[in-house]
Amino acid sequence: MRGSPKQPAAAEFTANFEANLAAIEVFLTESQFSQGYAHLLDELGEVVVPNIERFPAMGRPFFAHAAQSVEALAVADRLCIRLARLAEYAELRDFVMHDYVVLYALVRDSAYLLLST
Repeated sequence: MRGSPKQPAAAEFTANFEANLAAIEVFLTESQFSQGYAHLLDELGEVVVPNIERFPAMGRPFFAHAAQSVEALAVADRLCIRLARLAEYAELRDFVMHDYVVLYALVRDSAYLLLST
């Protein structure tokens, strides 16, 4: 079963995740709240990533949420297609932090961090 301590996943940052972190840094710096970015990095490095690696299935299944608009349905359809191309048993999950949501894909023994908003 995925998510047990016996089946850890290696967390990997995607280019999209890194780009989102960079955008968050710019926003927080321009808002004169650079310590917020430092706190985010600390929480990712000390709590979120280690927990996802140890318990990969801890996040909610992303597609368990019902899409509420035509646009959301279209995005969900595209995500399903992309996920199916990655691997037969890939799953998309989200993990809610205090002020951010981390979207990640579980593919085999890896957790690919995709988005943080």
